[in-house]
Amino acid sequence: MLQKIREKSSGWVAGIIVGLLVLTFALWGINSYVGQGGEPVVAVVNDTEITSSEFQRAFYNIRQQVQNITGQSIPADDPVFQQEALNRLIDNELMNQTTIGYGLRVSDQRVYETINSLETFKSGDQFDPALYQRTLTTLGMNESTFEQQIRLDMMSEQLQSAIAETAFTVPAEVERIATLREQTRDFDYAIIRVKSFTEGLEIPDSEIVEYYESNHAEFVQPEKIQVEYLDITVDMIAELITLSAEDYINYFNANRINYQVPERRVIWQAKIKAKEEFEGDAEAAVLEKAREIAEVFRSNDDFVQVGEMYSSKPDDPLLVSISESGEMKKGVLKQEIDDTLFAMETGTVSAPVKSGDAYHVIKLIAVLRAEEKQFEDVRDQVEKDYRREVAQRKYFDLAEQAAALSYEHPETLQVAADAIEIEPKTTGFFTRESGEGLAAEARVREAAFSEEVLLNGNNSEPLELDPERMVILRLAERQAEGTRPLDEVREEIRDILMRQAAMQKVQETSQALLEKTGQGQPLAAAAGELGIEVDSLQAVTRDAIDVNRSVIRTAYRMAQSGQGKTAIENITLGNGDVAIIELKQINYSQDIKGKTIDAVKAELQRLRALTDWEGLFRQLRDDATIEVYQSNL
Repeated sequence: MLQKIREKSSGWVAGIIVGLLVLTFALWGINSYVGQGGEPVVAVVNDTEITSSEFQRAFYNIRQQVQNITGQSIPADDPVFQQEALNRLIDNELMNQTTIGYGLRVSDQRVYETINSLETFKSGDQFDPALYQRTLTTLGMNESTFEQQIRLDMMSEQLQSAIAETAFTVPAEVERIATLREQTRDFDYAIIRVKSFTEGLEIPDSEIVEYYESNHAEFVQPEKIQVEYLDITVDMIAELITLSAEDYINYFNANRINYQVPERRVIWQAKIKAKEEFEGDAEAAVLEKAREIAEVFRSNDDFVQVGEMYSSKPDDPLLVSISESGEMKKGVLKQEIDDTLFAMETGTVSAPVKSGDAYHVIKLIAVLRAEEKQFEDVRDQVEKDYRREVAQRKYFDLAEQAAALSYEHPETLQVAADAIEIEPKTTGFFTRESGEGLAAEARVREAAFSEEVLLNGNNSEPLELDPERMVILRLAERQAEGTRPLDEVREEIRDILMRQAAMQKVQETSQALLEKTGQGQPLAAAAGELGIEVDSLQAVTRDAIDVNRSVIRTAYRMAQSGQGKTAIENITLGNGDVAIIELKQINYSQDIKGKTIDAVKAELQRLRALTDWEGLFRQLRDDATIEVYQSNL
């Protein structure tokens, strides 16, 4: 596209085009330049839309998790992880709709207590409101959105627990599986190893040449290129920014609220409501119970004792819950309860407060005063936050400037690099299908092998790899496709031929050994005649770790031939070795009880619950109307 513009424009025409391009940058930034418009929808689940921003956030989280675990770069458009992110969003939406439809509920207090307990939001052992706010800002979420998501997750856990509690097992089934699980086996086995036949094996050079001439396709080297690139990121800019102490102090003063710990209150809370089947004047009964609990709160300071007094029983006509909450900040509870709480004095008990279909009673145990942090207390965090904020603003200016200059000077990146004061970098060689580092990104490889870059020798269009990173490429070096020379692959061919010859010897030896055992010889005797070592094992369990797993699986798959007879089976292992197993005895425990039975029962119930849970999702998907807009991913 850029090449066609260049071919058809010059002088004042080119100036107008570049001017419009820069104006677009100035007004709408990089996102508009790459063609992003309004909020696209990636899927609709029973009339509920899943937006592109939700999808991108889910994909980014999955991608980061995998990269942190594996240490490998995941392309920004990897289709496998894109599908995984989409599936999770669809499943979450279906579960949210289901839990709400079932009438499941989670109180504001429980949501707050859960958030309060998350290590992510703690400084030391205490919940840090400022850290909470900063983290949510980084995630692009506000408090109400995050708290609603926590509420929905907790409702999902309620449903999952209900399903798990319905899973059951039959005693006879548990005993049968426990008997099989505790079974052990006695067997001998021999491994005929490829490595034992490669030592001292000589491969004539004529065979190497013949293999090379007959298998040129194995030694084709695909086209490879290196690219020079500008890598503009918010983090890089933040590291280069130096601000004065006065700048940081001014920023702190302007954003002081983000670094303060607000007043919090430690409370007891009672919630009282009538069961649906309650007969009579429900509200009067609930109010009477609330007043009773208020009196107990005033006279008793033993929370455990009070909790035991009002633990609900199945036949109780009222539902009563007593909880102790720490560090409750303003704005967490419902308005009417919140207003009451923050008007109370320490040690006092509120009158019953009606909220929805329940009455609440509050006892204020302690007030944790707001902590007024000083600049020096949070200096490091302030500096980090302010540098990043400045970098985010500067990023768009530098990205727009680099994009415009790389277009105006398509034959070099140096002009743009000098203007924004960063040095171009160079990748290693990579192919169309794979690369390392930056070239692990499929979009980067696609741009690098495009006609504009590869054939015309121009700078690429700006590539926005994520909202805070943009790269621009140009070709640095190109290696054409071709057959690797014989001298370069000679040792590879030698290894191939040696392995082929050794594996042939392994097969011949294993057949000779099987013939001997087939004639009635025990494995140990037959293997001894051929100079092969045999291991003899007794009472081997299914999960033994000191024996090859394939050997154990095969031994447990075998059946005894009859009284006093053995069974023989051979398998080829993943590395080409051949194992021959002689099963001698299957041992059953005569004392299956106690912890073994309990463990098997628990495992079966867990598996049943998991199967039921997965079945619920399959049913939800089958019954749902789901539309996916693949082009918007």
